[in-house]
Amino acid sequence: MASGLTEAVAMVLGPPTWQRVEKAQFLLDSGQVSRVLVSVSPSGRQSAALYPPCEYSRFTCETPAPFTTKGEVAMLRDFLGADAVDQQVVVVTFTPHVARTRYVFQECFGPNVAVLGVSQDMSLFDWMYQYVYQSVAFLKAAITPCVD
Repeated sequence: MASGLTEAVAMVLGPPTWQRVEKAQFLLDSGQVSRVLVSVSPSGRQSAALYPPCEYSRFTCETPAPFTTKGEVAMLRDFLGADAVDQQVVVVTFTPHVARTRYVFQECFGPNVAVLGVSQDMSLFDWMYQYVYQSVAFLKAAITPCVD
């Protein structure tokens, strides 16, 4: 970790799949981060009230508004408060979302962000869908402002 930075925090982007939560738990257990922020749905089985990882020690579950990557950046800034400027962050998402996540976090949060992609079982159709979805979403990210 670079000099002058506070302890690192991991952020699990929603939906918080078990692969993403497991990677964040590994980062916590190995001492690479000191706490984890998890982006959860406002209701349902992956809400803060019902999702088991929300009960883990040093895990905090919150719902971004809006429920988008840029909303997650704003939620992270609020979570970190005054420490946001100097905070080292490790963002955990799934592989097809890595490039767009890197772009959005650099534009809306700053340079102290590492993005990790985790593998998830996906069919050829899923990969094709994600290619199209992420491409369109990348264009949207480029033309829309960051969330305050």
